[in-house]
Amino acid sequence: LVSYNVLGPKQAMSDKHAYSHYTLRKWPFRRALIMDELRGYTPDIVCLQEVTPDTFKDDFSPFFKEMGLSQGFYTPKRIPRGEEKSPSWVIQQLTRGRRIPRSALGDGFHACLGTATFIRTDRFRVIAHERVLLRSKLPLLPSLA
Repeated sequence: LVSYNVLGPKQAMSDKHAYSHYTLRKWPFRRALIMDELRGYTPDIVCLQEVTPDTFKDDFSPFFKEMGLSQGFYTPKRIPRGEEKSPSWVIQQLTRGRRIPRSALGDGFHACLGTATFIRTDRFRVIAHERVLLRSKLPLLPSLA
């Protein structure tokens, strides 16, 4: 199992990450390094954070398919307005080859970010999946005080 925060392409270019040279923050440069790093592992399951719909479809899906992790799921940080009761909408959209309109993913700097999970299907079979927002579960945790 590998879990990795890829830092969204748009987010890497913000002033928050200005400690790193501008050219080192560009997505093509970072994508190559990230993929070299991930290629060095032999995971059966990969979980990525700060993935955009475009990087999921254009970069990570083909890359992991080539590595044998042929099933991939993308879940946005925010569910489109009107779809709150359908947590699997993104997976259904992407598996049918449809693109997700950016306007559907909400507003704001981080609205297009989500998570991606890739599975090695010769070792595992997904029988169910569910979108869970951890912050929605926090009130259920006992107090740490």
